[in-house]
Amino acid sequence: MLQELLPSLIKWRSEVKPLFSFATQVSIDLAEDKILMQMMLKAGFRHIFVGIETSEEKSLLECGKTQNLKGDLMVSVKELHAAGFMISGGFIIGFDSDSPAVFQKQRDFIQQSGIVIATINLLKAPIGTELYKRMKLENRLLDSLNFNENMINLVPEMDIEILYEIIVI
Repeated sequence: MLQELLPSLIKWRSEVKPLFSFATQVSIDLAEDKILMQMMLKAGFRHIFVGIETSEEKSLLECGKTQNLKGDLMVSVKELHAAGFMISGGFIIGFDSDSPAVFQKQRDFIQQSGIVIATINLLKAPIGTELYKRMKLENRLLDSLNFNENMINLVPEMDIEILYEIIVI
């Protein structure tokens, strides 16, 4: 489908010359595909949301985000910027392997990478996910899933008071 969509959008853009661009969500491994990046840019995609989650290898393994382990995250983000994309990055805190040091590491990564919009969310265990099943098995589920970004629905390994204290800042 992508093989049809992007060429059609490129053709349409060249004919209509719209005054707007598109936004989409991609994985970090887009940085490895120079041809796809160029086609997306020609089709008018400028703003991309990338689920970075964390720069901590243990946490990426924990959440199964293996595509973020293939290369250097910082280099990949900078390659996407250099290609011409504006990046919004999604980050998560509250993984079992997170320590209070993760907060400064997240800040440093965001600032050094040049990500222009960063959303930092508390880990959630939505019903039906592997994380939900594991938390239920470990008797670590709290109330039902709350979509309030400042709430968590599981008992984290990190002291919850430290987690909430830091996320409010």
